[in-house]
Amino acid sequence: MGADHLNAQVTPDFTAPYDENFDSLNFVPGFGGNNLNGSLDSNWNVNPPELAGNGTTQYFWGTGSGLTPSLFSGPSGDHTTGNGQYLYAEASNYSQDRAKVITPYIDLDTLSNPELSFYKHQYGSDIRDFRCADRCQWLLVWQHL
Repeated sequence: MGADHLNAQVTPDFTAPYDENFDSLNFVPGFGGNNLNGSLDSNWNVNPPELAGNGTTQYFWGTGSGLTPSLFSGPSGDHTTGNGQYLYAEASNYSQDRAKVITPYIDLDTLSNPELSFYKHQYGSDIRDFRCADRCQWLLVWQHL
């Protein structure tokens, strides 16, 4: 991803602090490996074409609760209560592709020490890097060795 995209002038969707648990009505869980009939809040951008390298992706983003459709690949529930929803990308049988999600733009100017905090679950033989970016740079959070 180029720096031009990260530094684009955008009107914030929210002002910090911001918290998302994916349990609102704006996150509709789908079913099956392709999250059929699921939808995410319109402020979330998944697999944006300009970031996907070849312009396409095979991953299917969605929200879920309980187990993911593919056994032994996802969490058994959300981190907070075990009964809520979580955001995930169904990646079974796909490799050499990137699953990307962009959160709503959050204005951090009200915070003196902004911080990003989240829970993640990664499992599978094709899992590689996990990166986060602010509007300025990418940060490697976890790397498969």
